[in-house]
Amino acid sequence: ELVMVVCDGLDEGQINRSSLLWKMLQRECPALPCNMRLLMTSRPCPIVREVDSSCQFDRRVEVTGFTRQAVHEFIDKYVNDENARRKLREQLELSPTVEALMMTPFFALLICDFFKQHGKLPQRMTDLFAEMVLKLAQRFSEARGLGDSFQNIHHAPDHVKKVMMLLGKLAWSSLQEKKLYFTAIDLESAGIALEVCETGLLVEVESSDFSTADVFSFIHLSLQEYLAAMHVAAHIAASAEEVKRFATADNFGEGHLQTFWVFLAGQMSRENVEVLLQQHVKEYSSSWS
Repeated sequence: ELVMVVCDGLDEGQINRSSLLWKMLQRECPALPCNMRLLMTSRPCPIVREVDSSCQFDRRVEVTGFTRQAVHEFIDKYVNDENARRKLREQLELSPTVEALMMTPFFALLICDFFKQHGKLPQRMTDLFAEMVLKLAQRFSEARGLGDSFQNIHHAPDHVKKVMMLLGKLAWSSLQEKKLYFTAIDLESAGIALEVCETGLLVEVESSDFSTADVFSFIHLSLQEYLAAMHVAAHIAASAEEVKRFATADNFGEGHLQTFWVFLAGQMSRENVEVLLQQHVKEYSSSWS
């Protein structure tokens, strides 16, 4: 009988050349059964490109997400009202960017939920995550008896706003370090109480790869990237000079920050986005000169 080992989300894991997983990929573990098969899934990222270039795979499959037909079938299942379904399809035809996002199942769910809430499509991916974070913050606030009438994180009760800002700070610092898992000690050091798990933004990880200490992660890497951008935007969006100082080669970093930059641009003014792009081109050009 074959043994199937599934590594789902390799880009969200912690892998190095001394890890067991790396040795498995290099077929350097003689104790492992010869009838073992390894299946990996991942978004494109530097570590995956390194794995791909140094390891021999029998087969590679690119998952492209929903087809156009599958998107319409998803809409039929998720949106009950026929008039609403027709309106949603009509708006998607006029918005190819959002329609392309619908090809990803996770985004399809967020977009349909956004449409049901607002009767229109989001203009940007940032709008999707802003809505999701707002709903989770409202639920957290209401559970604490603080009300849920605010329509913007920055107008939330002080306690809720503080929690969200601390989570954003943690998201940014850990994203820079390519760190996706946190212990209770990490959270305490960041000034975050375990009650943040009640926001729905962090979940406890159950894995034999970790010690007996409690381990947590954000519910999705994209959410961590959005919260990191929310934190940075709150500190640099006030002026073009702040944007210039932040947009250094060190912060542009490797490809793992690509989605972060999309979210950051989505939370700044048009003028500051232009400054950000100009600085990006300048840093990129100097790195090749």
